[in-house]
Amino acid sequence: MGNEEFISKEFTMAIENFLATKEQNLSSSLSFPVIVIRTLVEIYGELEIINPYLNKNISGQNGFDDNIMKYGFSKEKLEDFKKCFNSFWYTSKQRPNIFLVKIEQYLIDMFFLKKKKLGLKDDEENNFKKLLCLSTNEYLSDYTNYYLQDKACLDYYYARQNYISEHTFDLSPIKKTTLFIDAYLLLGYTVEEISKMNSEELEEANHKVYAFFKIDENDKNKRDLLIDAVNYYKKYGNRLSSGNGYVDLLLLVSVVVTIVLTLFIVAIRIS
Repeated sequence: MGNEEFISKEFTMAIENFLATKEQNLSSSLSFPVIVIRTLVEIYGELEIINPYLNKNISGQNGFDDNIMKYGFSKEKLEDFKKCFNSFWYTSKQRPNIFLVKIEQYLIDMFFLKKKKLGLKDDEENNFKKLLCLSTNEYLSDYTNYYLQDKACLDYYYARQNYISEHTFDLSPIKKTTLFIDAYLLLGYTVEEISKMNSEELEEANHKVYAFFKIDENDKNKRDLLIDAVNYYKKYGNRLSSGNGYVDLLLLVSVVVTIVLTLFIVAIRIS
């Protein structure tokens, strides 16, 4: 195939060995780097992997990098994938082998990005699983037993990525401003309801809380006022209510002081 390297000498050797053995059945006699190339071919198709190799096209249009990233695999992960692939050659006797684990995880990422974008048939997923060092894979059990200390680690990762690929998540940051929890409880909310609210729902609940306690939301001390109002409400309910929880507290204090002073004056007169 020529002496010119493609990506690295490790990738070049792996692809050349793949081309020489691609008609063979999958077995532990195949080296792990060759199995990786087989997996890439399973995900992207042989032309997408071999044509860039033949044309020595790594990062150009329709090159290896473009083809690997076309379903959303990031440039940063791709570069790390290449480094891990090269590093495996020099640590192939190391056990457990972190590079094998990372390579397998990246391959799983690539596959489920494709599944999420295109949707795949069950037989495509079954063929892909036969190329992974999963604990239940009879074809690659030798690799699994030799290289993985935790034989279920890739099973867990596979299941997690599979779940993510089948569900839609809003990963945008959600800024939640949670008030004094007792304030919500007094308005009839439950802790579970509050915990499940999104930002918009929580903001609406906050408006209702401040309105209930007649607190100006523009007041810079509104949270402190709310705590005082809630504590007062829990102790005295609606009695002596002026419409503002904090004012109610001051009103109560003034009433108590008035009563004490009155009793003090009466006591002086009697004496």
